[in-house]
Amino acid sequence: MKNRKILIILYAIIIIFIISCSKKEIESKPDLVVATKPFTEQYILGEILKILIEENTNLNVELKKDNIRDTILIHQELLEGNIDIYPEYTSTAWVYILKKDPIKNSDELYDKVTKIYKEDFDVTWLGLYGFNNSYSLAMRRSLADNLSINTYSDLASKSDKLIFGAEHDFYTRDDGFTKLKEVYNFNFKEELAMEIKEKYNSLRKDTSQVIDVFTTDSNLKDDDIKVLKDDRYYFAPYHCGTVIRDETLTKYPKLEYLLKQLNYKISEREMIEMNYKVEKEDSKDEDVAREFLKSKKLIN
Repeated sequence: MKNRKILIILYAIIIIFIISCSKKEIESKPDLVVATKPFTEQYILGEILKILIEENTNLNVELKKDNIRDTILIHQELLEGNIDIYPEYTSTAWVYILKKDPIKNSDELYDKVTKIYKEDFDVTWLGLYGFNNSYSLAMRRSLADNLSINTYSDLASKSDKLIFGAEHDFYTRDDGFTKLKEVYNFNFKEELAMEIKEKYNSLRKDTSQVIDVFTTDSNLKDDDIKVLKDDRYYFAPYHCGTVIRDETLTKYPKLEYLLKQLNYKISEREMIEMNYKVEKEDSKDEDVAREFLKSKKLIN
């Protein structure tokens, strides 16, 4: 009889333990999964999305930052329902996911990419944040101003006196240096290939006078670096915005209004500043994101 009572107690403990574990598993399961690609700007945007949702709803959001290393893979994860939301760039979606030829007109590009995403993937673009993270060319402001260089065409007329520097990939990309050189008739004194992290140092040390940049690079916070105007619109636009599964929108319809509050809230300068705080001042992604949302009065 005593052994029977002990067994009953043990069974009861096991059942309670199983129920408790199951309850915890249910409680910890996220309502939504936000994902990002593995670089600073995306990490910040992912935190912005997560904090905005959690501060304004009762939803539990999981943020996947380093799990997905590739544009095609993150798109596939979205279609398979493993993630619900992520920040994407218009030309990345158009050229790398949809395999289409580049479109230089921003409005036309957005209209076409959003239409195909909706019809083919049941995925909605909820608008654009406002910044364009595309390629451009830059010089030290002091040198550019001294030579009266403001545009790529200005640069072309004086390129034979200047050294150009870029990462290796920029010379091999279909939309990179070779076609750019043809469009503007550049004739640089020398063309250097280097690691990405060396580009800005080469500019400051004057081992190169012109480099390729991304227009939201944290290094562009330096006032002595001048981004030149692409006056023939060679580079395609890479405006960033939120993409979300239609199934997720149907389940949580209030998300549409909430996430659209980010539309045209982030300028290139603001994105540069946020990237700078993380990369140069060692601020945490989530702290920078929260500070941004408070500044826009999107959270308390």
